[in-house]
Amino acid sequence: MSDKNSVMTVSGSVNKLQSATVFIPDSQFPVIDPKNVAAQINLLQEAKALGEKNLPPTNQASRFGTREMDIDTEIQRVVSGYQERAIARVEALDAVELKAIGDTKEEITQTRLLPNLFKQEVQSYLNNASTEYEETRADFQTTQKEYETFRRENGLERTCNFPGRGRTILSLALLALLILVEGCANSSLFATNLEGGWLDGFIYAILASAINVGIAFFLGFRGVRYINHNKKQWIGLASLTICALLVLFIGFVVAHYRDALQIPVEELLPGQTAASIALQTFSENPFALSDIYSWLLLLLTLFFGVSACLDGYWFDDPYPGYSAVAKKYLAATDIWAEVIEDRRIEVNSIKEKFLELFKEHILSVQNGLVHAKKTFHSKQLTLTAYQDAHRSADKAFQTLVSKFRSENTKYRTEPPPQYFGQKEVLDLDASPNVPTTDFTQALDELAKMVDDLRNDSEKIRGEIIQAFDKEDAKLLEEKKVIYA
Repeated sequence: MSDKNSVMTVSGSVNKLQSATVFIPDSQFPVIDPKNVAAQINLLQEAKALGEKNLPPTNQASRFGTREMDIDTEIQRVVSGYQERAIARVEALDAVELKAIGDTKEEITQTRLLPNLFKQEVQSYLNNASTEYEETRADFQTTQKEYETFRRENGLERTCNFPGRGRTILSLALLALLILVEGCANSSLFATNLEGGWLDGFIYAILASAINVGIAFFLGFRGVRYINHNKKQWIGLASLTICALLVLFIGFVVAHYRDALQIPVEELLPGQTAASIALQTFSENPFALSDIYSWLLLLLTLFFGVSACLDGYWFDDPYPGYSAVAKKYLAATDIWAEVIEDRRIEVNSIKEKFLELFKEHILSVQNGLVHAKKTFHSKQLTLTAYQDAHRSADKAFQTLVSKFRSENTKYRTEPPPQYFGQKEVLDLDASPNVPTTDFTQALDELAKMVDDLRNDSEKIRGEIIQAFDKEDAKLLEEKKVIYA
């Protein structure tokens, strides 16, 4: 039998006991009414007719062979009906009681087996979920090994300082702000001699700012961080050098372009443009700037370039590759912890189910004992009622015989038979006792079993909780390893 079927069988026995009932019908053995019997057999009319004929004769020795026997026959017929009812009723109650005792004993056995059934169901669940569990643990262990290897090979003893979502959004917002602020700050310096004035100046400035800030941010993020690498520091130094040179180059180009914009259009030679003049002056003498505003534009370009480079540097953990490895490790850790927690929740739900089932079983066992006792009592009431019915039949018989003889004597001219003065008793030998089974000892044994179960209830309940605690402790220990 599977664990699930075992639990269903136990639960089914609970329902069987609780659904059984004991019904005692009213008037199983209705009292005999002498008047009705007398009317049915024309008792008084027969007595008068026979009395007028001086029958039975004076020398009649006994009632046998006389019309009084009609009374006996009628009463015996009713008593036979009593017996049939009593036998059917007692047989039914014996069957109900036998089943109630058997079901309750089985219920007690199943209740005592609940701790083992709990362990089996938990083990069945763990076995069914073992594939996902082992695969997730293997992924975690592999990722953990990669993480520890990366830390060991790169001499990292600190935890990863990768940014959260808020910090990432803030860093990107700062990057956009640098571009916008630099563009706004430089737009007025670019606007001189441009046909579009401030609008063209802003467009040129924002493009230059985007190039400057974008390159600086990219090199800060992808290259300069290698300064911290224990084997590839040269990449960081090279990136820092390239970043500095590019920012300087962009700054001087922008500054020379601004200088070129200061030349009046009418002084330009045919084919000359501000861009061509800027490239020429930059290539001949990069440091030859005509006025203080061009130098200011250079300084602004350098400042925002350096700021973007720092923003890129701190955009993620300063050690290259550490963030990716750490994120992968933490993701595997979260998944593994979630799988363990899901197992804990499921095992706990199984425990709660069995504790509730245990309470139902205890109640069902107690109800089963009550049901068996009520059935036993019902049977005793039936047997007592059957005996009372016999006494009632005998009383009715005597009443009818007395009426017959009294009525018969009134119309006689000869003395009545001598047996008229004798008390007659109904012959019930033809109605044997109703066969039944004595369940007294079985009920006493059942009551003791129920008491023993009640006394052991905390122990049984404790075994379920103890088994759960043991399994839960294993899962908690597994979870501790994750965050050790």
